[in-house]
This record gives sequence, structure tokens and C-alpha cells, in this order.
Amino acid sequence: MFPKHIFRAYDIRGKYPEELDEGVMEAIGRSLGSIMVERGLKSIVMGRDPRWTSPPLAAALKKGLLQTEVEVFDCGETSFGAAVYCAQHYGKELCAYITPSHLPADCNGLKVFYGTGMSFMAQDFKEIGEKTEKQEFAVGSGKDGGALDAKAPYLELVTGQGFDCSGVKCVLDCGGAATTATHPEVFKALGMEVKELFCEKDPQLKVRDPKPSKETLGELIKATAEQGEGFGVAFDADGDRAVLVDETGNVLSADQAAAIVAKRLLAKEKGVIVATVECSMAAEDYLKPMGAEIIRVPVGHTYIMEAGKKYNALLGYEDSGHMVMPRIVLFDDPIFVVLSVAQAMKGEGKKLSELAAEVPAYPRKRVVVEVGDDKKFGVIEGLKERMAAEYEGVNTMDGVRIDFGDGWVLMRASNTEPIVRLTVEAKTAERVDELAAKFSKVLGESK
Repeated sequence: MFPKHIFRAYDIRGKYPEELDEGVMEAIGRSLGSIMVERGLKSIVMGRDPRWTSPPLAAALKKGLLQTEVEVFDCGETSFGAAVYCAQHYGKELCAYITPSHLPADCNGLKVFYGTGMSFMAQDFKEIGEKTEKQEFAVGSGKDGGALDAKAPYLELVTGQGFDCSGVKCVLDCGGAATTATHPEVFKALGMEVKELFCEKDPQLKVRDPKPSKETLGELIKATAEQGEGFGVAFDADGDRAVLVDETGNVLSADQAAAIVAKRLLAKEKGVIVATVECSMAAEDYLKPMGAEIIRVPVGHTYIMEAGKKYNALLGYEDSGHMVMPRIVLFDDPIFVVLSVAQAMKGEGKKLSELAAEVPAYPRKRVVVEVGDDKKFGVIEGLKERMAAEYEGVNTMDGVRIDFGDGWVLMRASNTEPIVRLTVEAKTAERVDELAAKFSKVLGESK
């Protein structure tokens, strides 16, 4: 019996070997290959992050794929962005990248992207899960297409965007993970003065937590503050999230980083900025007067990519640090946002702290309310109807978000845990506390 919960809305993730081992990954390969055959897709590029379980799981995935009539290419161990662009560059139809993203070293998983850069969506991963469980596999004989170079095309892609950030000082924290294969070379090729931190491969991911945050980036914060100029940046284990640190050691939010870049993009061209329902109201307050049309989407990197493509957006981002610049690539590689920030620093002669200070930063609070898996979605459905009757400015595309003008609340059930998260943002800390107390009580009474 295959554990159904490893097939998630945006990818496949599980603990190794209890939930995801070579046998399960081989079956997933057969399922994915079967879906490719059904959809008339014939070629796929495989890549992986450097954690210790990735090579055997990659071999198992390849074994499964080759039992269907598809051609399998391998770009090996590299960053997420390089692997996805590899498929695009060589004209292959899919990319399968072995990683559980920011999860610990004892976990692993799989992301799947089209060669265009668009991700598989929730229904696609659901179909993989159903085929895996039912063992509904196409039968055939695939072809091993051999190895593909991912680094050279990726280096050419990033350095070919015209970023002028030569001489900018940067502390680069790769966390011993996937970006060690590409990012130090990319940053140096652009003429930046790079101080490397955890830029040697660490298959056990022991050098720091693979999920970058204010709490896990002590070494980067210290090194950037000691440098006293330039900026620091940390990437998560596969490289699809980035966190920026200014020269004082302050960690920027994704909202701040996105707004810094969006302001410069909007100065050249008015257009769409995509943000999830969990992102700050600074998008409306700060960017809308500059000519931005703010499109809100559900939480999840697949949604910002989908909307980025649909609206030909200038930028898309979510609170967790996923960012996409769809005019360059459709997938959520944050390196382009990071380099855009560095370019703004050089071009305007400003420190990162000064650029960040231009962006409104409002008080925020998160509250976790325990609600059983069998009840959490029902609670949210009930609140949708009730809140819409009681308040104006209610958005129910992903949970329940209520906008009050001077603040907002979002009540959203977790897809993976028996909890409902309450997120509150307002113009003052007092208002945050007031809204948090009020809607914590609402959730408590509703569960």
C-alpha cells in the first residue's frame, strides 16, 4: 500500500525510507511515464538535489520511466532552476527534479515541470498518486538519452539578462545544497564580490537548516552585518526560495524584496503584479499607485506561475519566498529577483536597508488553531458563508480573507496538518492584536 499523503498539491514528498523508498519511486516513475504516453509526451529530463538519498531515488525513478515508451535524459546534480531550464533549453517536454525542497535530510520527493517552465498542478500529482496506488501502468520500452549539461545553458541564461551588479558585495549562503552547483559561479560571472558561506556540497544538510528564515540564518546574518555593506542571500535546499539580508543584519520579508523589484519594473512599464492571498497589503498600498494591477491568487507557487503566464505579469511572489519573473522564465527561480535587487543597489547607489525602508512594513501575527483533519475544511467552508454575510471585502478563493482597510485577516486550513492558520496584518500593532483576538475566538467557536 502506497502512502497517499505523499502526493501533495504542488509535488510529492515523504520521509525516506518509511514513506518514500526506491520501490515507491520506481512505481512513481512508471506512473509518470504512463501519463506522458497518454498525453503524447515523449521526452523528459531528470535532475536532483545533492542530499544523500537523491542518487538512489533518481536511479529508481529512471528505472520506472524506462518501463514506458519515453526517452529519459539526465542533467544530474544541479539547482532546481538549472534543471528546469535544461529541459526548456534542449527542447524536452518535461523535467522531473528529485527534491523535497526545504524539508530535512531524511526526506525526499519529486517536482515535475513542463519544458515551458510551467509546473504540474494539483490534479496532475493526484493522477500520479492514483496510478501508483492502482498500479495502472503503460507497458513499453523507453530509451536512455544520456546526459545533458545543465550548468552552461543556465549560466548563459542568467548572465544574458543584462544585470549590472558588478562590484556589489554579497555573502552567498547555499546551505550546502543544490545551489552550490551553480550560484557561486553565476554570481562571480556577473562581477559581484562574493563571500561564500556553506557553498560546499553537504549531502546530509547538516551545515544549516535547509529552510532559510530569520531563525535559521544566524551565520549569514552575522557575516553580512560584519561586512557592513552589500547584502546577504540564502537559498533553500533546491534553490526555489531565497531570503535577503541587508547590511545591518536585518532579514527582509518576501513582500519587501518583491516590492523593491516591482517598483523598478513598474517605472519602465505598468503591468500586473501577482501576489497570493497571504501576502502583505503593501502590494496595494505601495505598488498600486505606481500603476500596478494587483492580482491575488491562492497560496502555492503553482498559482503564481499560472497567473504569471496568464496575465503576462511583471512579477509574482508569495509570502514563503517563492518568486517568479515570467518575462524571463515561467518557473519560480528567485535568482532573478535577487540580482534585480543587487542591480537596484548599484544603479541607485543605495544600501539594501535604504531600499527596504521605502516599502511599508506592517505589524503581522500568526496564530495556529488545532482542528482535526476531518473537520478543518468544513470549518473553513462554514466560515466562508458566515463571514460573507457579516463583512464586506471577503475573499474566499483560498480560505477566508477579510479586508478592513486598515488591516486584514486570513483563515486557512493546512493541506498537511490538523490545523487552521490565522494570519493577521494591520497598520498598527494594537489593531493586529485586536483582530487576532477576535478571529481566534471565531475559529475556536467554529471548530
